[in-house]
Amino acid sequence: MRLSAIKGQDDVIDRIVDCIKRDSLHIYPRTKPLSFLLAGCSGTGKSETAMIIAKELTGSAPITLNMTEFSERSSLSRIVGVHNGYVGCDSNAELPFDIIESNPCKVILLDEYEKCCPAVKRLFMRILDSGQLQLANNKVLDFSQAIIIATTNAGSSAVRVSYIGFHSNENESVPTVKELSGSFDIEILNRFSRVLHFHPISERVYRDIIRDKYEREAAAIKQRIGKKGDSLPDTLPYDVLNDLVNSSYNSAFGARPALGIVRDYIENILID
Repeated sequence: MRLSAIKGQDDVIDRIVDCIKRDSLHIYPRTKPLSFLLAGCSGTGKSETAMIIAKELTGSAPITLNMTEFSERSSLSRIVGVHNGYVGCDSNAELPFDIIESNPCKVILLDEYEKCCPAVKRLFMRILDSGQLQLANNKVLDFSQAIIIATTNAGSSAVRVSYIGFHSNENESVPTVKELSGSFDIEILNRFSRVLHFHPISERVYRDIIRDKYEREAAAIKQRIGKKGDSLPDTLPYDVLNDLVNSSYNSAFGARPALGIVRDYIENILID
């Protein structure tokens, strides 16, 4: 699994992979979805992890819900449909989980899960608990073979404390859960198979990310444009790498600036 592309999160990735491997043994029949709540600062690789898992396990992108769009109770209808007697009940509009009926082995990404309304949180709590979702038209969808990955920036301050102050996974998880309880009821947190946090991106890790992204981007561009890409070095010179890191690293942004700064550098070389 190409989760090695996620830098600075080795212990977290190991726990995710271990959980997926254990599930793939199929020793115990699964009656509810395998589920992860990935907490941590912005730009640490949470959503990218979900994307890679989906691609590797299903060959396609995950079903992605931006949970900021479900901040009102009325947004429940966008998930389960409209009940009989209400405006829109006869609509044939596609719902996000219609595909589960024909393809139950899907990865579902709930991005920024803390930002949806309590009613939507409880809806997904029932899915995590029972493995089923009843739509407004009384159809019941089976989520038992799905993988649900929720991401959240809630608890970021606790993650920073644990990252600096502790070293073992057991110690790190304690302040995270305590902090997350400010955004999620404990009963919701308890429904996830694993609650994990991603470490803040240090400058050293950011340097590795810049180097890795440049090599991937440069190789792809050389393959695409042939000899026109000969001016691109295979690896970043040391002084250039330092300049790119110094000009773009910000711990609050995590790895988000890396791709943009790498592409700007590549374009500048090609323009010259």
